[in-house]
Amino acid sequence: MGIFVKINRLFVLPVPPFYRLLPHPSLRGVIDSYWVIRQKTDPVGVYPMLPMGYPFLEFSLNENQLLLHRGQQTEPFRHIAIGLTGKPLYFQNTGFISSVLIRLHPWGLARLFAGSGELSASCNAGLIFSDRLEYLIRDLSADQEQVHYQELLDRFFRRFLRQREVALDARIPIAIRRILQHKGNLSISDLGEQLFLSQRRLEQLFKAHLGLTPKAYADIARFQSALAATGNYRNLTELALDAGYYDQSHFIRHFKKYAGVPPSEILRPDGTKPEKISNLYNPAF
Repeated sequence: MGIFVKINRLFVLPVPPFYRLLPHPSLRGVIDSYWVIRQKTDPVGVYPMLPMGYPFLEFSLNENQLLLHRGQQTEPFRHIAIGLTGKPLYFQNTGFISSVLIRLHPWGLARLFAGSGELSASCNAGLIFSDRLEYLIRDLSADQEQVHYQELLDRFFRRFLRQREVALDARIPIAIRRILQHKGNLSISDLGEQLFLSQRRLEQLFKAHLGLTPKAYADIARFQSALAATGNYRNLTELALDAGYYDQSHFIRHFKKYAGVPPSEILRPDGTKPEKISNLYNPAF
């Protein structure tokens, strides 16, 4: 996925389909990055969003709606919050996308929406932010050259977080970093011992901050690591073993759990991205 960081605000730079902005340092304990998105979509296509290991918010700057498909039903959102889900979500855009995506750290939703619902669920972000969000959308839409986006977003989230008294347990970021460093392949009981926590207490902290157990988060990290390494392997067996799975059948079972389909429908030997996988919502591609 190409990354474009707007560095110099004195020049009007070419705007790619999506690019990244970094939040103010005071917000980086909650927000990883902002992504500005402007691109056409296929209004008929339904695309899977695979479990990523981080939650995000998406605010639409126009009337485009994101349709989440849940079996035979669809649920429309203009502004959405997606938690740490352990299964694929299927979405469809209804027109030209003009939106801002806020990628949060794994514990980000707990800091923003404490007490507002399940951290692993999708919800209408407009209901949580209420009128303040509409004022932000108005200001972002008025900034045609997008030179003040970072400033506007920073101000919005800094004001919002001032009203939140949710403390972050310092051991959670440490645990997350160790899980990611090991690509999900580590003993959860050993991780607890390293942090001077019982496995039960570690699970309680993860559920409170992420909405998932540490084992579930480690499984997602291992799945994403395998996706990212696809182009480096000649066959699934080699990929599965290096990713920490017992064998190819173990890998296929886990893959179907998180992707909804077997690996043969998504992974390609040359590492190229399948047409029906969004490289914005699925960073391994």
